[in-house]
Amino acid sequence: FYVVHVPAAAFFIVLGAVHEFQMMVFVVPGVFAYFLDRTDFLNRTATSRFHHVTARVRLMTADWVRVDVAGPSLRSEAAYGTQFLYLRVPALGGESHAFSLAARCPSIVIKANGDWTRRLHELAQ
Repeated sequence: FYVVHVPAAAFFIVLGAVHEFQMMVFVVPGVFAYFLDRTDFLNRTATSRFHHVTARVRLMTADWVRVDVAGPSLRSEAAYGTQFLYLRVPALGGESHAFSLAARCPSIVIKANGDWTRRLHELAQ
């Protein structure tokens, strides 16, 4: 996604500036905000909220696995039931999978329901 869109956006900005310089009044603040978000500015950006932790996966039943997270505690500013945890397992590929949390605990119980969770279940066996 980024390999195509970032160079295309840069190409669009350069051609837009050549075509009409007043366009830069709108483009420069947006580009500045994007790069500010993608860097670790004041350690509060979207990329700094992700934690790389190790976890232990164990089989509970034929359809359920438990993922015990070892690392920083899960924190949230929202009410219970409105938090999400994005779990990425390198053995299953580069895709992150979102899970809704019911409580702030270092364990997640997952049912093998879809393709990704079935592969996690097979990996736990």
